Amino acid sequence: MNSPFPGFPPEALKFLRALKRHNDREWFQPRKPEFERVLRDPMLALLDRINGHLIRFAPDYCTEPAKAIFRIYRDTRFSKDKTPYKSHVAAVFSHRMLPRNSGAGFYFQVSTEKAGIGGGIHMPPADELKKIRLHLAENHGRYQKTMRGVEAKKIAGGFFGHAMSRVPKGFGCEDPAAELLKCRSFFYYADLEPEAMLSAGFEKDVVSRFRAIAPFVELLDEPLVGRKKMG
Repeated sequence: MNSPFPGFPPEALKFLRALKRHNDREWFQPRKPEFERVLRDPMLALLDRINGHLIRFAPDYCTEPAKAIFRIYRDTRFSKDKTPYKSHVAAVFSHRMLPRNSGAGFYFQVSTEKAGIGGGIHMPPADELKKIRLHLAENHGRYQKTMRGVEAKKIAGGFFGHAMSRVPKGFGCEDPAAELLKCRSFFYYADLEPEAMLSAGFEKDVVSRFRAIAPFVELLDEPLVGRKKMG
């Protein structure tokens, strides 16, 4: 594995704060080289490091850094907010057998408000959600055991389900998995102080949480990749 990640430079947070105040093309374009130096390039280096860890405990989620990182440019076509740039930098590691941003995966972002680290699936489309719910109903015991294991490590953060008020159509209220079946998301997420991104320990912060969440992420993806993990 290459050199340890030293943390983002202090200028990274300063740049993000300035971008929030001056979110327009005229400000950003002449400062794009600075953005790449203090944010994009360090992010790519960190993603490369994370891949070196993922190959040991979740190899199917290793993702080329240039494909894992999200663009800083916002899609404003269907948004009332027409500011052109995001105020955070983020990346996602998806299953190699699924399209990018499909299925469950590992995610983190850095911003002036927080360093957020999580894993799972957030508000999936109806076809994916249906497959997960059917899988959950058939494997409720495995889900409960896996989630207990994740939460026992006490670093994964909170569970976010965006639950419906009723059990979805096709499932009964008496189903032992009823509460989980109400969920429209299945995601663990932890917020750290934004200054965490500047620390040489940030790589460990991300990887330790990814490792804790990995069994849950893999379980969610079983029905989507069309195979069951054996053993």
